[in-house]
Amino acid sequence: MTPQKKTILIISGAIVLIGGGIAAYHFFSKKPNTGEEKSDKAKLKELEQKIKDIEKSGGGVGSVSTDEYSATNPIPGSQILKTGNKGRRIAVWQALLNFYKGEKLKIDGEFGQLTRVASIKHGYCNAFTDCEIDINEFVSLLEKTKDDTSFKQLYSPKTNNDLKTVYQKYSS
Repeated sequence: MTPQKKTILIISGAIVLIGGGIAAYHFFSKKPNTGEEKSDKAKLKELEQKIKDIEKSGGGVGSVSTDEYSATNPIPGSQILKTGNKGRRIAVWQALLNFYKGEKLKIDGEFGQLTRVASIKHGYCNAFTDCEIDINEFVSLLEKTKDDTSFKQLYSPKTNNDLKTVYQKYSS
């Protein structure tokens, strides 16, 4: 066997081994579906219920339903808060960042550059990609408002003019 054929044989064998290793990794790294995992719809429904429970208990800052469609906000509410979004959830996110994280954001219901920077600063999103905050992050911070009378006093849409304006602007 010539040295060239040996080299080709060794390289071919290495490629096969590497390919097999990658395939095995992907095959074995997948979690088996035991049927116990919740579907995305079930998880979403559970999170929406948590939001409703917080509102019923007097926490939160008013309704933050998933349907924020109106003439002034033609894109329905999203399960992800991200740069460019507008609506009541964004206003609530700004209020939560102000109160619990010490930010001084203008509550305008628009996820602009300042809201993005504050969200990155507190580890809610990555500085190198579009800022997207999962609904779980939103709900976990919103749950703090359940028993927090100070937050409710400062950020009730009935008493806070900025939130009141946003709620009026994005109501149906």
